[in-house]
Amino acid sequence: MGLLTATSDCRLAMGSIGVMRRIVSTLLLALTGLLFIFGVKEMIMLGMIIVQPVSWDEHAFWIHTYNLFMALEFVFMIIKYFEENFHFPLRYILYIAVTSVCRSMMIDHGQLVACAGAIVLLSVAYILVTARNALAARFLPDEATAA
Repeated sequence: MGLLTATSDCRLAMGSIGVMRRIVSTLLLALTGLLFIFGVKEMIMLGMIIVQPVSWDEHAFWIHTYNLFMALEFVFMIIKYFEENFHFPLRYILYIAVTSVCRSMMIDHGQLVACAGAIVLLSVAYILVTARNALAARFLPDEATAA
């Protein structure tokens, strides 16, 4: 009597997924708003550095440029997540990570070996993801689109 049927279990699970998706979407939209505000702040800081050449600080200029591009990348990543119907391929995250590490290397020259190691590890991860997708497409056609 108190047992749920398979159909009601499925409806309950789908309803829970829908609620979780709404919560995640709301949080991502709030994060996008915060990142947009942060990006505007960085643009203002860049403008102040450019307009006031007396206090020109090249290092600060590049740091604010780096921060602006990181904020934009995260905003575009969130937009892509919604465009892809709540799915974000892992390879995009790896692209963004490699780009971020390269930008970090340009700004802070103190950790070049660690950054190079990070790029090698991210490249290996990309190769593994690509190989996994190729094998899944060949041997498991239904699971090829899962990653």
